[in-house]
Amino acid sequence: MQEYTAINDFSAYIWSAWGIAGALLLAIWRASDGLLRRQTALLAKLEAEEKA
Repeated sequence: MQEYTAINDFSAYIWSAWGIAGALLLAIWRASDGLLRRQTALLAKLEAEEKA
């Protein structure tokens, strides 16, 4: 396991880059999930108004 955590002198940069990339992917996923939920609710509202 030490081979993966100690990558010469650059391990701090590599692991921080992985952390930043993971955080960005999580933020993008949460934003797109929120948008999907809002659009689904809007579609349901519009379909309900159309039937009325």
